[in-house]
Amino acid sequence: MNTSKLLVTFTALLALTASCSEERDWSKCNETVTTCRAGFVCDVAAARCVPITLGDAGDAGDAGVTDAPIATDGPTTGPTCTSSASCPANTPICGPGGKCVACVAAADCKDPARAFCVANACVGCQGAGPTACQAPTGTCNAQSGRCAECVDAAQCTADPAKAFCVANTCAGCMQAGPGACSGAKPVCDASSNRCVECSTGAECTADPAKSFCVANACVGCQAAGAGACKAPTPACATNGRCVECVTSADCSAPGKPICDTGTNTCVACTSDAQCAAKGGGPGVCMFHQDGRCASEAETIYVQRTTGCANGPAAGAGSAGAPFCTSQLGVDSVTPERRVIVLRGPDPLTGMVVGNAGGPISVFGQSNASVEPGAAGPGLRLTASEIYVRGVAIRRGSFEGVLVENGVLRMHRCRIENNAKGGVLVRGGGFDLANSIIVGNGPGETPGGAFWGGIAFTSNTASPARVANSTIVNNESAGIVCAAALQSPTGLIVFGNRNTPAQIGSTCAATVCCTGDPMLDANYRLTAGSPCIDKLPANMSTVDDIDGEPRPKGAASDCGADEF
Repeated sequence: MNTSKLLVTFTALLALTASCSEERDWSKCNETVTTCRAGFVCDVAAARCVPITLGDAGDAGDAGVTDAPIATDGPTTGPTCTSSASCPANTPICGPGGKCVACVAAADCKDPARAFCVANACVGCQGAGPTACQAPTGTCNAQSGRCAECVDAAQCTADPAKAFCVANTCAGCMQAGPGACSGAKPVCDASSNRCVECSTGAECTADPAKSFCVANACVGCQAAGAGACKAPTPACATNGRCVECVTSADCSAPGKPICDTGTNTCVACTSDAQCAAKGGGPGVCMFHQDGRCASEAETIYVQRTTGCANGPAAGAGSAGAPFCTSQLGVDSVTPERRVIVLRGPDPLTGMVVGNAGGPISVFGQSNASVEPGAAGPGLRLTASEIYVRGVAIRRGSFEGVLVENGVLRMHRCRIENNAKGGVLVRGGGFDLANSIIVGNGPGETPGGAFWGGIAFTSNTASPARVANSTIVNNESAGIVCAAALQSPTGLIVFGNRNTPAQIGSTCAATVCCTGDPMLDANYRLTAGSPCIDKLPANMSTVDDIDGEPRPKGAASDCGADEF
């Protein structure tokens, strides 16, 4: 027996253990006593226990940085052994080489926080290498040492309904709590547990063109389906917004029958063409009243055509069975039917309007004309108020128009070739605009004054206005008056014959332009006319005899026509 070696071994053991009751100094070790506390290994050369670490050579991501100590269940190695039965609790496995160790396989590691066996030590996942954790717990929680489904939301991408990491588990927004959803998908949808753009339309407020929620996305009204838009914006525009109207068919309020497609709002009509395009009536705009489109129910039709009605009868005065004469139309006015539409091309007889119980509106269509012949004036007003637009009164043996009482407003009319003058106002009020008075007369007033175009023998009533009209080539004075007119503007009065003055001095009116107005055969302006761009817009009518807007140039033109 080598007694010297036994002595050295005995002396070393004695130094380390001292006595049964003395605690071991776990910071020291040697080539004989190599056991250390959990997480440490014996550095024999230094004769001390040092922390177990993962080598930097195998960790390219943090080269040159010493890894943190790896948690273990106890000493890496313990006493020598022949079987695990002889090993202590902290190194319970008899491992290769006959040493008691903490583990030889992961199955030996019972603590979930130290579930991996590395160098015979039970360690957490952070010490077991980058591929230690596998699905479904494929992420290492370095803080706890356990494999988990996630440590942050970056690992939760497989299922959109589980996009948040909550307690190391991928979960939906409902489990993630208030405020979890943000950005482009700020709403947590309880039914799908996902972050979405919206779950109801109330959450679609950022863009008015996407105010509906369909399939958790904010969309325009087209994608929301028929009936999505409700009053007061019941129509769906092409930009995705709900608006008051897209076409005039969407406008049902009487005073706002037309859709302004620039603003998608319903507005009052301004032209007959708008109402004709809308349909459902005679194609007449009542812009002189409330801006409605006249309805069939309120309209009386007059047209000299085959099958027209020569007297009261069922259906008489309708578009399909118009009255044959203008007078039948006037005589059929009721509180409910106060719109008369005169239609050409065949000329109609004259009419006398007495007390009609309220205003009447008369419109000409299809080149409507009144040719009374020797029967009397084309239009005689003895009472009431009447508005006439778009009617020609011509070739009568008397005055074209006679106003004895009431109020007559004539716009866009043509009064021509009436033997005793164009318009005679003996009483009541008269307002003429955008009209042509040509080739009439001569007529003679009760006071012996001759006239051709217009004669006011009593113009103290209101209105007494002539605006933007062309009064030419009549057989005596263009206008004579008993008193001053009310703000006469935009007049072309030229070429009226057999008269010392185109306009009587008592009218207190002047022409808008001087010299030859250069009119064509239809009494419209031609290029180079001195009457173009002469009238400030605020002193002019808003349109001309053809319904075209004024002004077209720097200023409005004189007369009935805007060049």
